[in-house]
Amino acid sequence: MDEPLVDLTRTAALADPATEAGQAALVEIFRAYFDNVCAASDAMRRATAPEDVRAQAHRAKGASGIVGAVGLAALFADLEVRAAAGESVTRDVFDQIDAQLAALRRTITAWLGRDLQ
Repeated sequence: MDEPLVDLTRTAALADPATEAGQAALVEIFRAYFDNVCAASDAMRRATAPEDVRAQAHRAKGASGIVGAVGLAALFADLEVRAAAGESVTRDVFDQIDAQLAALRRTITAWLGRDLQ
């Protein structure tokens, strides 16, 4: 994947990470992000129709773009296109999603110096 994992400039535009209030806001934003994207990923795994995969990939792509998770946004964009073309999703795609989500969680936790759990 050519995209970086995260664009922290975009992420910092959501709330000021230099302030206590900004850090708290970013923790809540990322908690909601991980909840939503993990739910979308689970729905894609269970989906039986390509349109269902496409809709969930679109949802996850948008959320990823908003928080600056550009690597995941690109991965979900590719998945959205493939699902729209009727292609089936292989396990390796979900393995990539899981790996990117774990790496993003580690990166944001280190950047904020706060646990996202």
